[in-house]
Amino acid sequence: MAKGKQKVYEEPAQPYIVVTDPFRMPRSSRQQRHFDETAAWLNHVFGSQDAVDTIYTMRTRTEIIVAVSEDVDIAPALGAHRWSMFMPHMNPADGDKVSCIFRYNYKTQGDPLSRQWIAMYPETPVNITFVSPYPEPASRANAHPRSTIWKVPAATSAPRDPYDLLQLCTTDYYR
Repeated sequence: MAKGKQKVYEEPAQPYIVVTDPFRMPRSSRQQRHFDETAAWLNHVFGSQDAVDTIYTMRTRTEIIVAVSEDVDIAPALGAHRWSMFMPHMNPADGDKVSCIFRYNYKTQGDPLSRQWIAMYPETPVNITFVSPYPEPASRANAHPRSTIWKVPAATSAPRDPYDLLQLCTTDYYR
C-alpha cells in the first residue's frame, strides 16, 4: 500500500517552541498558577514581559508547546536549562532538573490545536526571582531531556542549522 504525501503546513510568523519538563510545571494536575509560573520563567529567558502568548498542553504529555511573540528571537534560548543555574534558592530535590527548549516543527505538525493540544493563556503576572543575567543554556550536545519519549543520539558535532535542535533530541511526533 503506497503512502500518501505528508501534508506540509504553512509556517506562521509567530515562532513555536517545545519545552520538556517545563519549570514549575508538574507532570499531572496542572493548574493555572503552573502556567503563570512557567510563562514568567520563559518571559525571563526571552527578556520580555510579553514573550509568551499561548501555552499548549496535553494531559498525556509531559512537554508543552509554546507560541512566542513574533518579535522574540528564540535562537539564544534553545538548549538545556538546568534549574539550579537560574534559580538562586532551589529546593535540593529539584537541583538536578533540566528543562530543554526546542523549535517546534510547524511545517510537519501544524497547529497544536488541530492535534488535540489544549490552549492555556498566562493570566496573572508572577513575581519569581531568577538569576540575572540569565545564564546561557547548555550546548545542544549536552542537552539530555529527562522525558522518556525523547531519543538522544550521540552527537559528534552541532547541527548545521542553529534552529534544528530536533536533530539531536527528537521524537517521532515532532519530526
